[in-house]
Amino acid sequence: MRLQFRYIRDTSNPFELPDEKFLKLFRLNKEATFSLIEELRGLVEEPTRKDTVPFYLQVFASLIFFSSGSYQTNIGEDLNIGISQPAMSRAINRISNLISTHLLASYIKFPTSEIEIRK
Repeated sequence: MRLQFRYIRDTSNPFELPDEKFLKLFRLNKEATFSLIEELRGLVEEPTRKDTVPFYLQVFASLIFFSSGSYQTNIGEDLNIGISQPAMSRAINRISNLISTHLLASYIKFPTSEIEIRK
């Protein structure tokens, strides 16, 4: 007998967390996180498979990983996100590439100062 579960149930909504806990987990406030999700969502095509991890959960899972540096398996199980380690790895790779390719230059500015050479 084979069970056929072909979709991922989203049982959590991280935006319902208290502000302090949200900021501690994701290192961004809710407004910044929502803006990031919306900006990144505009850069990707909607998935055609029903069993794909929702895009916003990929962003949340990646943000937790970026903020904690913990193991991917533990993060995928955190907050009832329910992402396997391989799916977590793909999400981190995808979100990292999107941020570095499309948003890096807009949001991260390195100082340009001349270094004084002392003799």
